[in-house]
Amino acid sequence: MTSASERPAPGGPRSETRSKSFGYRPELDGIRAFAVLSVMSYHAFVTAHGAPRYRGGFLGVDVFFGLSGYLITTLLVREWDASRTIRLGHFYARRALRLLPALFVALVFGAIVVSLLPFHTRRPYWLTLVVVSFYVANWFLARGVALTPLGHTWSLSIEEQYYLLWCPTLILLLRSVRSRRAIAAFAFSGAILMALLRLAVFHSGRVTLAKLSTVTRPDSVLIGSALALALSDAPRLLKSLLARREIALACVLFIGAATLKLSADGRWLYAGGLFAFNLCVAFVIGHLAVTSTSPLRRVLTLKPLPAVGRISYGLYLYHVPMLFLLFHGRQPSGVVRIGALFVLTFVMATASYVTIERFALRYRTRFGSLARVPTELEQTVT
Repeated sequence: MTSASERPAPGGPRSETRSKSFGYRPELDGIRAFAVLSVMSYHAFVTAHGAPRYRGGFLGVDVFFGLSGYLITTLLVREWDASRTIRLGHFYARRALRLLPALFVALVFGAIVVSLLPFHTRRPYWLTLVVVSFYVANWFLARGVALTPLGHTWSLSIEEQYYLLWCPTLILLLRSVRSRRAIAAFAFSGAILMALLRLAVFHSGRVTLAKLSTVTRPDSVLIGSALALALSDAPRLLKSLLARREIALACVLFIGAATLKLSADGRWLYAGGLFAFNLCVAFVIGHLAVTSTSPLRRVLTLKPLPAVGRISYGLYLYHVPMLFLLFHGRQPSGVVRIGALFVLTFVMATASYVTIERFALRYRTRFGSLARVPTELEQTVT
């Protein structure tokens, strides 16, 4: 990114900097692979009787959140630097092309699963279809409305609600505040307030609301957004800090330990644990952004991690309906049935990516995408 002094003044000539495009960074797909495999393992091992538990795998959602905030805010800031504007209509059109085709497949798949299985207390599937399609699943789940077998789409709802608010806010801030560091501080302060509100809601006894509310959960997206803004005009001290390999390693170890042991209902999660986890995720992303020779980059680009990351959206969408199809009303046989879940979900996600998602992404350049590789930016974050 250009420094503050190099950016043109409002109304000035368009920037000819590298804000025009992004190159493909496979290590980010490596992060996505870790995130989606964590969530899949959490759901699979919680469901299967006699299998070991993967207690904190749900935190993969927050890894997606942090990466999404960083990537999409970077995209928006670079669009601003290139043209002194952000075309919201084009941004939301690109999001729709990225998200809706595979989501439609998931809705059809969910209808098939519901028709095949004897759910004793299911609500009409049309309610799930409407709620998921309009990205409000998190609020219905918070009120105890079951959305089987697509309840996991609450994270998609939170993310889209976030961008409906954040993108216009970012435009206003870029127009009125010259310092990117000040805007980053504003976003980070919002993340702190969100974490405090989450703790307050948890202490009030509304644990589900603390987990699923748009005003208590996506502090990781805000932290990722703050990171993107800070790195667009980064002081030398910040870059020096993010380049520290020992801190990055400590963050990776903390992330790994949390996904193994942290309980979704534990008080520690709400009393700063989740916020600390989100900070570690942001540090790892920042570390990869400022260093080109990090050992962590080499690990995250090991095959097949980038390939798994590229189909992570489909893996996230389809694995829960597939889990219901394989596990519901049966006595699971542990590892064997879990293996079948992973194999079948990978087959379906790969087919979805090759035949549907890539086809839709070809049209995204019509709406001003700055990414050279369609899978690089605006990847879903759940």
